[in-house]
Amino acid sequence: MSKNIQLIKEAYSNFQKGNIPALLESLHDDINWIDPGYPDIPHNGKRKGKKEVMEFFTGMGNALTFDIFEPQLFIEGGNNVAVKGFFSGTANETGKRFESNWVMLWEIQNGKIISYENFFDTNNAVNSLK
Repeated sequence: MSKNIQLIKEAYSNFQKGNIPALLESLHDDINWIDPGYPDIPHNGKRKGKKEVMEFFTGMGNALTFDIFEPQLFIEGGNNVAVKGFFSGTANETGKRFESNWVMLWEIQNGKIISYENFFDTNNAVNSLK
C-alpha cells in the first residue's frame, strides 16, 4: 500500500474512533477543506487551516451521529487519492435518518493532507435536519 493511501486510511480510522486531534495531525497547516456549502447544513462549506477544520468536526458532531461510515474503494493518482464510500446515521436534533454514497478527493503534499473535497447527496442530509 502506498504512503498516500495509508495516510488517508489512518485519517478515516481516526475519524471512526472519534480521535479528531490525531486526524488533525495528518493535515497540512494550510489545509483547504470543502464540504458542499449547502446553507441548510450549518457545518458545511469551505474551511482553511486546522482550526476551521476542527470547527467543521465540532459542528458535524453536534448535528449528526453516524452508524455506518465505510470507505470502500481507494484510487491513487500522483499526489491525489479518491475514495468512494457510504455513510448513514441520524440527525441529532430531529432523529431523522440520512444516508448517502460519497466520493472524497484528497491531495497530499510532503506527507500531509493539503486538500479535501467531499461529494455526497446533500438533499438527503438536509431533509434529515428539518
